[in-house]
Amino acid sequence: VVLLLTGSAAVLSQQLPTLPGKSKATQPEKPKPAPVSKPRTGVEKLKPNYENYTKAELENLVHGGNTAALYELGNRYFLDGEYKAAINYFISAYQETKNYRAAFMLSYCYYMGLGTEKNYESTAGWANLAANYNYAPALYRLGVLYNEGLGVSQSNSDADIYFKRAYDIISNKLESRLDEWEKWTIGVMYDVGYYIAKNEAKAFQWYQK
Repeated sequence: VVLLLTGSAAVLSQQLPTLPGKSKATQPEKPKPAPVSKPRTGVEKLKPNYENYTKAELENLVHGGNTAALYELGNRYFLDGEYKAAINYFISAYQETKNYRAAFMLSYCYYMGLGTEKNYESTAGWANLAANYNYAPALYRLGVLYNEGLGVSQSNSDADIYFKRAYDIISNKLESRLDEWEKWTIGVMYDVGYYIAKNEAKAFQWYQK
């Protein structure tokens, strides 16, 4: 859900964690359990859908100590083009809750040079952390890096392994369960022809979903 809302928040000052550089075998530390919201009923505990919150509401939650809302707040700043602030929130989201989507977004920012200088080793490091959670967009990003030798030693065989894993994971999920980045990933794989046959028509269909 793309919401372009206005708002302001103090940028969290966080230092970048040590990244695994060229190593693809790095494993993240065991994830800490994410904070659990108060139950909406007296029977079951439901995870809040922070996509339905306004940016101001997310800021209030985060400043009140709700670490579970960090990723979505970073995403709002990213969508608003405030990439430096988004990076800080994504770093905090991963440090506090091991949010793998936050790690992927950091890899994307470093790959594209959004809010920071382009850094392919950092791209690989953050993508590797997200890939350890079998997040297909991160696996695809690693495939690109190995295919082109960016931030890692060039290896067509490793690239093919990552492309295949990304494709298989997406193919085995219901379309209704795919997030926007997963849909983009399969679209660009058809567009470029990585691992699967190039098909611009299918690429366009996925880009529109």
